[in-house]
Amino acid sequence: YSLPGYLNFLNSGVLRQVTGHADANIQCRSEPFPVTANFSNLLSSTASIIIAIAFAFIPASFIAFVVMEETDKSKHLQMISGVGTFAYWFSNFIWDLLNFCVPGLLCVLVIRIWSINQLLGSALSAFF
Repeated sequence: YSLPGYLNFLNSGVLRQVTGHADANIQCRSEPFPVTANFSNLLSSTASIIIAIAFAFIPASFIAFVVMEETDKSKHLQMISGVGTFAYWFSNFIWDLLNFCVPGLLCVLVIRIWSINQLLGSALSAFF
């Protein structure tokens, strides 16, 4: 919509300059085509793909903690201090699960707000 509006503004200025009338104006009206079902499905599918790509970054962010633990040797330090293997891995699992729930629930909320039908209803199980 910005290009026709800009051209209308530009041509109105040229008209005012050529005619010498300060109130000379060109009116422009833009009426877009109605959104078809196919176009709506295309937009929703594109949004679904973009959201799926964004979901790939959520688990990738947890790798930073694993790399940090490897470089700092914090797991080794905890094992030497007497923390059991089950307690260590279970606490890591709970921490990762809690950290994943926040962005996961926010994404589901955004999908619900935008009404992306490809990711709602029976397709919602694709998240979990």
